[in-house]
Amino acid sequence: MVLFALPRSSSVNRPLEDSAASEQTETGWHYTLSLSAEQTKQAACAIAPEAEKLDVQYLPGTLELDVQDGTITALRVTTGGSVQVGVVDTQVSISAQFDFQAGLTTDDCPVPAAVLEKL
Repeated sequence: MVLFALPRSSSVNRPLEDSAASEQTETGWHYTLSLSAEQTKQAACAIAPEAEKLDVQYLPGTLELDVQDGTITALRVTTGGSVQVGVVDTQVSISAQFDFQAGLTTDDCPVPAAVLEKL
């Protein structure tokens, strides 16, 4: 069973390579998905398309979902790696958190064109 797949620029979805876990919370369910370095790269570039222009060496990361009454209430993506800035290699981390509100329509939350291109 495929629990989640990240979009790829080739339009071919690939299932999770690593692991998934779930935990029941007071308000619903919390899901944690472990991602390979390639999958975190795809997630980072979907969140920040400018990341594709950087020579980042990505590390494995996580994608977390909070679900309440069958609705996703939060999404978090976390990864790290290193990037060369000038002649110095430096450590970087990329994270994003999306909190969802009930009752919104697509008109309330337009999706940027750069994100739509990645989907």
